[in-house]
Amino acid sequence: MYRKIVNKIKDINTKYSYEERFNEFEKCIKPFGFSYDIALEKLNKTLVTNGLPKFSDTGNMSSNHWLIFSGISTLDFSNKINKVLEIGTYDAITSRILALLFPNSDIITIDLPSNDPNFQNFYGRQEVLLEFLEKRDAIINQFENIKFQELNSFKLTEIKNDDYGLIWVDGAHGYPYVTSDIINSYRLLMPFGYLMVDDVINQQYNNDEMYLSIGALRTLREMENLGFFEKIEYPLKRIKPVSGSRLINNKNICLAQKKLRPITNL
Repeated sequence: MYRKIVNKIKDINTKYSYEERFNEFEKCIKPFGFSYDIALEKLNKTLVTNGLPKFSDTGNMSSNHWLIFSGISTLDFSNKINKVLEIGTYDAITSRILALLFPNSDIITIDLPSNDPNFQNFYGRQEVLLEFLEKRDAIINQFENIKFQELNSFKLTEIKNDDYGLIWVDGAHGYPYVTSDIINSYRLLMPFGYLMVDDVINQQYNNDEMYLSIGALRTLREMENLGFFEKIEYPLKRIKPVSGSRLINNKNICLAQKKLRPITNL
């Protein structure tokens, strides 16, 4: 209890500089060949054209993964992205963004079967399950290039294709799930394909299977140390601070590019 009170006081007294956080974000995306302005312009043009509100990094819970998707879609490499994998469909809002930014790509999005207890219980869905599924499926059905499948992500181990140009890992954040998702995603990426991982944290919290874990960071750093990535950065998930929560303010997104590696024969 004492520690919780101390941490809460620290949260309240923590001051953030928007300019410093913005500069930190730009520094992280610069090695990948696009800027904040380029990504934002493309994203907002896409959103407005499709009758959706503009993105704003000053929104209370805005996440920069949309901006990064948009930035990747402006690169020459995007012409090689024929398939995008999303691990963790949730409400399909991110699936829609991917479908709009990569209209010539198949967006394969997977989530646990709706009768799986974990699917029903996480995020408080058990009491609104039918309504949640109806809203999610209504978005999916608007797009011919979104291919939804009920699939436990551990089953990705059985898939042999390595032709995904972009993979977004946003399933269960705890160990062993996130480690399995990251390793399987790397294997499924085409050479120089992009790996993105949501909610990477670098502090020790009460780890759980779904929401909070340092498993992602530990897995990614080990892979980085072994030379798996052409480049890897951890841009902030949110530029605008949300008062009263150091955890939310300091979450990161992993943005990495797969290295072209020779096949190792054992």
